Amino acid sequence: MIQMCVSGTTRVKLAESIERGIRNDQLAPGEKLPSIRALAESLGLSPATVAGAYRQLQQRGFLVSQGRRGTVVMYGGQSGGAFDEWIWILR
Repeated sequence: MIQMCVSGTTRVKLAESIERGIRNDQLAPGEKLPSIRALAESLGLSPATVAGAYRQLQQRGFLVSQGRRGTVVMYGGQSGGAFDEWIWILR
C-alpha cells in the first residue's frame, strides 16, 4: 500500500513515499505499480501529480515504464544503489 509522507509538494511527497517503500523492501523488484489513473483516484490526487512522481522515480532508476503494460519497480532496496542493479522485466 502506498501512503503519503508529510513534507514537500504532493508530487515530491508521493515520490518519497514510493522510494521509501522500495528501499524498505515493501515494493519488490519487478512488482507492478498501480496505473497512474488508479493510484490518483485511490489517493485523491490528479493523474498529473502521480505521473510526475513516477517520472521522477524513473529518472532516478527506481521505476521503469513498460508502456501499456504499466510501471514496475526496477531497483531493490537491499541490493545497492539505484544505478548498481538494473532489473529488466521481459514479459
